[in-house]
Amino acid sequence: MRTVFRYFVSFVALVFGAGTLSPIIQANWQAWAQKTGNDQYLVNFVGPLMNKAAAIAQQGWFIFAAGFFAGGAICLWVDRLLRRSGNVTAQRPTTSVLEVMSNLAHGLTLENAHVGIDKIQKNIQVGFNLRNSTVVPIRYEVQDISAVVNEKTVANPTFDNRGGVVARGGIIRYNFPPIDQVVGKKTLSGRASIVYRYGPATEPEAIFIREANYTVNLTIGPKGSGYTIIEENDGPL
Repeated sequence: MRTVFRYFVSFVALVFGAGTLSPIIQANWQAWAQKTGNDQYLVNFVGPLMNKAAAIAQQGWFIFAAGFFAGGAICLWVDRLLRRSGNVTAQRPTTSVLEVMSNLAHGLTLENAHVGIDKIQKNIQVGFNLRNSTVVPIRYEVQDISAVVNEKTVANPTFDNRGGVVARGGIIRYNFPPIDQVVGKKTLSGRASIVYRYGPATEPEAIFIREANYTVNLTIGPKGSGYTIIEENDGPL
């Protein structure tokens, strides 16, 4: 009903608006008729109608009605535009920090376990690729990481850092130091695990609100490597 009324008012406003232009139309019509030799036709048929329309358009009530309906049409179309804008804003999803914190389960999760083989240095390096599946940056800190390949590991490993920030939708790799091991014709087996805490990186010193840990079994051979998750947990602190 609102749409029908809006179009009706717009149509009436268009009619009145065209009427207010009748004096201009009349003048241009007369000039055209005289130039093309149709002035007699104009005088006999169109002229009287144009004169009446121009006279009516110059009356006060006609000008008032034209302004009234034109203003009404403008108001109705502005109202429609504002309503559409309000609906778009209302439907646009907004995510607050509190909402993210309350629904952060598996926010920083294991994407896959990576195995790098360096044939020149004769070592194997195991790493964990962690994916940020939230809509905000995530700060994390590794509490513990270990890797054993063919019963070999690195005693007292050192790390350049213990964590960092992962952009939303981003992936970061955290590596265990290289393990001295040659990959031959036989398939090697191993195990690796990681424990880390994380939370939204909303402030420089944001607190960690969840802890996750993953343990995987590794198979490493000359044609490639694979892993199987044997333990995983992600819970609030």
